[in-house]
Amino acid sequence: MSRVDVVETRQYAQWKYADAYSRVVKICAVMDASRALGVPFSTQKTGDIAKTLNLQASMLQVFEASRVGLAKNPMYWTTGLSEAAAVGLHVLGDPAAASDDDEAEPA
Repeated sequence: MSRVDVVETRQYAQWKYADAYSRVVKICAVMDASRALGVPFSTQKTGDIAKTLNLQASMLQVFEASRVGLAKNPMYWTTGLSEAAAVGLHVLGDPAAASDDDEAEPA
């Protein structure tokens, strides 16, 4: 593992304390584990991820799993797995976006 990236929440207001606390505790646990392993940690904004994938930020939960090489949307795709796949494409580079860029360059 060379790095850990977490998708930032899009909800900043009107949180129940328990929900905010739960998210902060989970992020802190991931940050601490990253530090202990000596692996860089960062957070990624949904808007930046969506821009890389040529999507609206609200569409990260429903983009097609075929975009990451899966034949169909797996279980839990719309409850967090799609965002995890999206941040991976954002950080590592989206092959679909790269092939679009390659076609745009003159020969």
